[in-house]
Amino acid sequence: MIRTKTSGKKTQILFVTSVCSVFILVFILNKLYPLFADDWFYSFVYNDKYIRVGSLFDIFDSQYNHYFVWGGRSIVHAIDQLLLMMDFPVICVLNSFAFVIFIYVLYKITNRDNKVNPFVFILFSLLIWFSQPAFFETVIWKTGSVNYLWGGAIVFLFMYPYYKYYRSGKSSGNLFKVVLFFLCGVVAGWTNENMAIALIFFIVLLLFKSHSQKMAIPKWAIAGLAGTLTGAAFLLLAPGNYARLEEVKTTYGWHDITFLKALWIGIKNILRYFFHYIMPLLGIYVLLLCVYNRYPRNAESIKINVRSSILFITTGFIALGAMIGSLIFPERSLFGIIVLFLIPIGIIYANIDFSQAYFRYLNTGVMVIFLLLFLNGYYKATRDLYGVNTVFAERELYIEEQKNKGIDSVVFTKAMPVINEKKYFIRDLTNDPNGLTNKAYARYHGLKSVNLVVNKKEEN
Repeated sequence: MIRTKTSGKKTQILFVTSVCSVFILVFILNKLYPLFADDWFYSFVYNDKYIRVGSLFDIFDSQYNHYFVWGGRSIVHAIDQLLLMMDFPVICVLNSFAFVIFIYVLYKITNRDNKVNPFVFILFSLLIWFSQPAFFETVIWKTGSVNYLWGGAIVFLFMYPYYKYYRSGKSSGNLFKVVLFFLCGVVAGWTNENMAIALIFFIVLLLFKSHSQKMAIPKWAIAGLAGTLTGAAFLLLAPGNYARLEEVKTTYGWHDITFLKALWIGIKNILRYFFHYIMPLLGIYVLLLCVYNRYPRNAESIKINVRSSILFITTGFIALGAMIGSLIFPERSLFGIIVLFLIPIGIIYANIDFSQAYFRYLNTGVMVIFLLLFLNGYYKATRDLYGVNTVFAERELYIEEQKNKGIDSVVFTKAMPVINEKKYFIRDLTNDPNGLTNKAYARYHGLKSVNLVVNKKEEN
C-alpha cells in the first residue's frame, strides 16, 4: 500500500513537471516570436485607419465592421484584439497557458477513466509539434494562435462534457446548466467554420448513439446543441464571408468559375492533404490498435475505447470534408482536423498495457527518441527566432530614436536573418514602403512610412 502511494505521488510530480516544462518551452517560443502582420492590423479598429483598439467598445465596433466586410469569426477575433491591447509579455503568458490548457483537454479526453498518466500528456505535446504542418502559424503567431489554438481549445472543451456523458451515461443538470450550455454552445459554434460543422456532427452523433442505447438525453445537451447551431449560423452566414469570397475570386481570376470546377478544386485539396497528413496518422492508429487488441489495460473497456476512437475519426473526416466548399485551403486550416485524428491515437495509446518489461522499455525508448528529435528541432527554432527577435528589437529602439527627432519616415538597413518563411510564417519588410507589410508596420508604430534598404555587399 505504501509503495502504491509513493508511486502515485511520483507520477503526479512527473505530471506537474511535464505541464510546467511544456509551459516554459512554449513561453520561450512566444517571447521570441514578435508581433507580425495581422497582429499589427488587428491592433486597430477594423475598417478604420487611425483608431487603435483601446477598449471593449472599440472591439465591439471593430468586430461589427469585420462581420459585414471580411468574415464571421467574431469570437476569436474579439479575443485577438483583447490580447493585442495588453503588454507583449502578458500576451505571451496567456498564449502559453492556452496551449497547456489545450493539451490538457486532449489529455482528459484520451485518458478518460484512467489514472494520471504523464506519458499521455507528453505524447500529445510532441504530437502537436510533429504533426502540425503550420505549428508556428497556428500556435505561436498570436493572431493565428487565437484563430486555431484558442478556437480549438474552446471547441474541444465544449466537446468534453458530451464525451464524458457518452462514456459514463451519467449526468446531472439544472436550469443554470441548461442556460450555460446554450451560451457556451453559441461561443463554440462561432469559432471556426469546419470545426463548427464537425462539432455539430459530433454532438448529434453522440446524442443519437445515447438515444439508441436507451440513455436519457440531458436537457443541457439539447441546449448546447441549440447554442452550437445558433453560433454556427452567425459564423457561416456572416455577410463578410461572401465579400471575402469575391475578393478571393478576383485575386485568383476565378470570376467565372463553375460549380463543378470549384468542387474539383476542393476535392483535389482534400485528397492532397489526406494522403500527406491524415493517412500516416491512420497508419499509426491501426498499428496501435493491433497492439491494443492483444495487450489491453482493461479488457472490459476495449469496445468503448474503440468506439470512442472511431467516433473522433469519423468527426475528423467530416471536418476534412467540410473544406470541400473552400476554394482556398491553407495548411493552417488542418489544425483542428489533424487533432481529431490524433485523439484516436491517444485513446488507444493510453489504454495499452505497458506492464510487461519489454513493452515498457519499447515505450520509453520511442518516447526518448521523440524527445531527442523534438529538442533538436526546438533548438533550431529558438536559434532562428532569436535572430529574428534581435533585429525586431533593434528596430523598435531605432524607431523611438527617430520619432524623438521628429522623423516619421524610417529606413532600416539591417535585414532579418534568412529563415524558413513557410515554417515560421514570418517574413521581413521590403524596399517598397507601399507594400502591405510595410504599411501595416508603419501604422502600428505611428510612422508615415518604413523602408528596408540593404547594402548587398555588406550583407554578404
